[in-house]
Amino acid sequence: MKVIDKWVAEFFIRRQQNPKVPPINLLSALKFEDSPDCLNLKISSVLRDISSSLIRGTVGEGTLDLLEILEKLLLQQHSLLMESHKSAYCWMAAECTLRFMWPLSASDGVFTDALERIWTKRVGILKKSGSDLVTDELLKWETDLEKALEDPELYQRIRETNIRYTAISFLTQFLKEQWELYGSSSLESEAQTRFLKRKAVNHVEGDCVDNRKDPNAVDESTRHLEDDTIDNVNERRGTGEGEDGNENNKDVEGVGCLENDKVIEQHAA
Repeated sequence: MKVIDKWVAEFFIRRQQNPKVPPINLLSALKFEDSPDCLNLKISSVLRDISSSLIRGTVGEGTLDLLEILEKLLLQQHSLLMESHKSAYCWMAAECTLRFMWPLSASDGVFTDALERIWTKRVGILKKSGSDLVTDELLKWETDLEKALEDPELYQRIRETNIRYTAISFLTQFLKEQWELYGSSSLESEAQTRFLKRKAVNHVEGDCVDNRKDPNAVDESTRHLEDDTIDNVNERRGTGEGEDGNENNKDVEGVGCLENDKVIEQHAA
């Protein structure tokens, strides 16, 4: 499988809000389904299917299938199940069951069929396999729903409970956490890496250009060295001028003494 094909498919699956082509069908058409290095791509496709069902408002028992498939994929990846994953499955199972509690009595048969299909078979298989989706909360729902078959008052109380909002909230929270865990797609990550590298190169080149344009951009240590050199030269010049001046004064004094001696000799004669 070509890397670029995988990256483009992953980008499409993650970015497309409501794809016309289901992600699983896309992977099948591109023959990615049997590739061992496509585990993240498969997980992304399942997450996108769940997200699409939320957008279309078609969450139901098919969503339970997707959550179960996702658990198997995460186990292959040696990843732990999030608590939001477990809660989403539990409340979706309960919500799917409550849809069939519209009759006033549990004896009408619709509710009984839902219990058999969702809890006895589906949840029963999860129990036997030791699935982490089987939580204490899920088992409590199973117990209450089974009791509702024989307890009309409990049946009515559960029947009047609107848990769809709670189920959708848990499912939405789970998707949010799972997408955040996987972060950006490989294509986006590669593009960002190259952009940052190019930005760093441009920054270095810009600094070099600025230094060439500014003739006064002299190193501070060089500037101090030049200042010290000028000061030393001035000091030497000042000292030299002082010595020459003293010598000249001495010469003048000597000439003056000779002239005075001559004057004294003339007066003495």
